[in-house]
Amino acid sequence: MAEFQSSFLLVDDDDPTNVFHKYVLEKAILNSKVHTVMSGHNALDWLNDLQNEPPNVIFLDINMPIMSGWEFLHRLQQFSQERLPNRIVIFQSHPPNTEQVGIINNLKSEITFHQKPLTLEWISNNIKATDESST
Repeated sequence: MAEFQSSFLLVDDDDPTNVFHKYVLEKAILNSKVHTVMSGHNALDWLNDLQNEPPNVIFLDINMPIMSGWEFLHRLQQFSQERLPNRIVIFQSHPPNTEQVGIINNLKSEITFHQKPLTLEWISNNIKATDESST
């Protein structure tokens, strides 16, 4: 288990999923700060609040009502580099289309695709290296 401090933002409209993923992240990465929001709008507000330090990683559900994860990513392109995470993990079960690839290519963050749920093993194998290099 990792022993460095990392900050995560979970963006998912399903509260039980947020609760479970928060538990798994806090168990996998000691001293982590895990923030949860239930919509893309709330995530943008959270990132805009300069009192909040930008997260190391955003975990983003693509299929959300009102503002999809893709629309969130499109709006995220307007943020300054200092407010962006090092990495965005996108929860999606199929490959992105051409328009979505364009959105991804315009972001300065590393993009990873993963299917839910997060597991201790996946976090240990995929998140630790990213966060250690950013602290």
